[in-house]
Amino acid sequence: MNYLINSYGIQIPDFDLNILTQREIEVMRRVILPGKEIAYDLNISENTLNSHMVNIRNKTRLMDIRQIVCCSMKKGLIN
Repeated sequence: MNYLINSYGIQIPDFDLNILTQREIEVMRRVILPGKEIAYDLNISENTLNSHMVNIRNKTRLMDIRQIVCCSMKKGLIN
């Protein structure tokens, strides 16, 4: 498995964005926002948002929100 290095020198799993659905990528683009705002922006419930977050973690092997944010930034999904 390949890894990305975050700004603190910590390795996080690298992956191809093609393993994610378009909706999961949309969630990753908004991951720095509060959950309620993400759900509102995407017109989904918070439970559905939580399901997307679980799917992202399972598919990517990212362990927590910090890794998801870091990876989203490294992949150019958020600035």
